[in-house]
Amino acid sequence: MTKEERAAYHKEYRNLHKAEFAAYAKKYYKKHRAELNAYHKDYYKSNQAEVIAYAKKYYKKHKAELNAYNKDYYKSNKAEAAAYHKEYYNKHKEELNACKKDYYKENRAEVIARRKDYKRLNPEKVKAHGILNQAVKKGEIIKQPCSICGKLKAEAHHPDYSEPLNVIWLCRSHHFTLHAEMKG
Repeated sequence: MTKEERAAYHKEYRNLHKAEFAAYAKKYYKKHRAELNAYHKDYYKSNQAEVIAYAKKYYKKHKAELNAYNKDYYKSNKAEAAAYHKEYYNKHKEELNACKKDYYKENRAEVIARRKDYKRLNPEKVKAHGILNQAVKKGEIIKQPCSICGKLKAEAHHPDYSEPLNVIWLCRSHHFTLHAEMKG
């Protein structure tokens, strides 16, 4: 039997017994979870550069299918994903904020350039934000709670940037959801 024939045979065999292999793998993982996790942790620590390089290479090669899978997953598990991200953020808030600060320090010129590009590409939005911020500072407009859930910490959403003082007050999550729905 040639190497190719053997590989084809094993592939066919695995496909025929897929459920059995999956059940065995699950059972094995449950039984040996701690030692497997320790092994993977040690392996990652000692081969971090290689692992990261492989992951980047894999992501580059499979970017479209990974993005499609993630999009489908988040669409079908919105509440679960949102809860996970919220929990993760709350658990790692200080660490994430430190990373943001470090990123800004290391990439200050790039961040400033991106902000300038945004201002150049979106003058109407920038003008509307500025007018609204001035009105809030002067007390002409009072910040409101989220119009959907009632959270006190809310942001202004402009349905129409040509009317800068006509806004809907939304919490961060509802504002994000609204923009995601608008994008389609």
